[in-house]
Order: sequence, then structure tokens, then C-alpha cells
Amino acid sequence: MPRKNRSESMDPSKPGIYHIKSRCVRRAFLCGKDKRTGKDYSHRKTWLEDRVKQLAALFAIDVMFVAIMSNHFHLVLANLPQLVELWSDTEVIRRACLIFPYKFWEMLGVLDGKPTEEQLETLVANKPLVAKMRRRLSHPSWFMRQLKQGVAVAANREDDCDGHFFNGRYRHRNITDLAGLLICGIYVDLNQIAAREAETPEESLHTSAGLRIAGRQLRELSRHEEAAAMDGFLTPLSADGDDQPYPAAGTLGSLRASDQGRLDMTLDDYLATLDLVGRLRRPGKAGAIPEHLPPILHRLGLTVDSLAAYVDGIEDLFRRAVGMPASLREFARRLGQ
Repeated sequence: MPRKNRSESMDPSKPGIYHIKSRCVRRAFLCGKDKRTGKDYSHRKTWLEDRVKQLAALFAIDVMFVAIMSNHFHLVLANLPQLVELWSDTEVIRRACLIFPYKFWEMLGVLDGKPTEEQLETLVANKPLVAKMRRRLSHPSWFMRQLKQGVAVAANREDDCDGHFFNGRYRHRNITDLAGLLICGIYVDLNQIAAREAETPEESLHTSAGLRIAGRQLRELSRHEEAAAMDGFLTPLSADGDDQPYPAAGTLGSLRASDQGRLDMTLDDYLATLDLVGRLRRPGKAGAIPEHLPPILHRLGLTVDSLAAYVDGIEDLFRRAVGMPASLREFARRLGQ
């Protein structure tokens, strides 16, 4: 079956939420311990995480969930074209210079992405350039391109080789409702546990669950700057933001694009649900539903058992989109399918 054009289900001019997955070439363990050679490349997971943090501060894209594995990684991204439209031409160009320094090096000789005021005025006066950069700043594909390119160049330099590091085409699923978002979030955060790279969410390094837990522990110790560096790039789970003491999002210099929480679920509620579903997925450890489970599951038409089944079966049940039947039917209607 021929691949579908990405433009059929991903329109960067409209807000959308996407589960994105990208693999290393040949499914090799190029970000973990290579079983064939015995070499350990786990430090490259930090490269990926750091690059995601850098881009989250510059794009009009929310990073909602992340999991970096030994041979692939997962992201749940929400693009915000309505946000980038609010940015001035000057802010668009400042951000673009930092994201695409090679482009502006060719134009201006600006290697560090920081043009002089005179150069900045020249760039801002180029309205077609401003419009092009504005479109890119809310485009998930450009986010992925910049993420993978920087890590691939560094890895090839370390290995003294050239060629592809990641598969050229990433996979994505549209997330059509809040139930789909919760399913994908839990699936991503339990990925290391399912692969036996970790036993618990708090031990899952380079995942959104592990980062949120570490950030909260640091905040409890009043180590707010360290907490912000840990998980400040992640968009809050709820609109209240769990009282994260971070600067307002959406301006140049902030840690993330927005404070737009979408699950209406506290971190404690989410972690309780994550832990329960993680236990149900492990043989011999299924248990009764605790009384303190958040009511969001009922509001979304889910039970813990069905949520666990959806998370386990995400690869087989959901191909192009994740959600409940009604929103999936509406998504198919919009595609004319």
C-alpha cells in the first residue's frame, strides 16, 4: 500500500496534536548499548533531550510527552499556528535565526544566530522571508528536521562516518480528542518500562514522566531553577500548571511555547493513573481500581481496564489517528475517507 501524503493529515496552518515516532537507521541501538559491538551510546539520549528543550523554547509547538529509547524516540507535539501569528516580524526572525543559523550564515555571515540590529532590520524588511519563517515556526516537520539533524551530525562526527542516522521519514498519528491524548501520553511514558529499560516511571530517564517527577522533587526542595531546567520545557498537563513557578510561556526567552494544559488533570492524578496502568500491563500484577482514581477517566468514557487495553494495543488499534469512535469518525469525514 502506498504511503499517504503527510499533508493529508497534518496541516501546520491549523492547530493539531500528534504522536510522533522516529527510529534510528536499521533499528540499530545507536542511542543505547549496542549488543553487537558492546559500545554504549546512551549519552546520545541526553543530546536528544537537550535539543528538544532548545527547540521547545523557540518553536510555536508544545512538547507534551517524550520518551527517548535506545533505538527510537517518541514525542507528543501540539502545534500552535495561532500563537505564531501573534509574534511580531522581529520576534519571528530572531527565533528563526536561532533555529536555522546555517541559513542566515549564508545570507549574513551570522554563525551564532544573533544578527546585529542593522542586519535584523534588513531581514525583517524581507516580507516573503518573514512569512516563510512564520510558517516554519509552527510546523511539526520542521521541528523534527531540526531535532534529528543536529543529533545526527554530532553522532556521525563522534563515529567518524557519514550517512543517515535516523530513518528519513518519521511516523505520526493524529490525536483527535482528550481520550486519545491520555492514551498516547501513557503509552509514551510507559515505553521504557514495556521495553524493560526501566522498572518504574520515576526510574525512566529521558521520559516526560521521569522529568516531571524529578522536577516536582526539586521544587519541593525549593530548587526552582534546577526544576525549571529539568521539566520546564514540557507543557503543563492542566491549565493550572500544577503551580510551576516558571516565567510565562510564549515569549522569547521562556522555556516553552504555551501554558495551555489540555488534560485538566493534576500531575498526581496522572502519575496515579500511569502507575496503575503500568501495573495492569505487567503479568500477575493486575489489581482493583483504587478509590482515588481521577474522575477524568469516566468523563472521557474510559475505564482503567479499557485504557490499559488501548495503551497495549495502540500499534494495532490506531494507525493514522488516536481517539474515541465519534472523534475518529469526524476525523475520517474531514479527510473524505
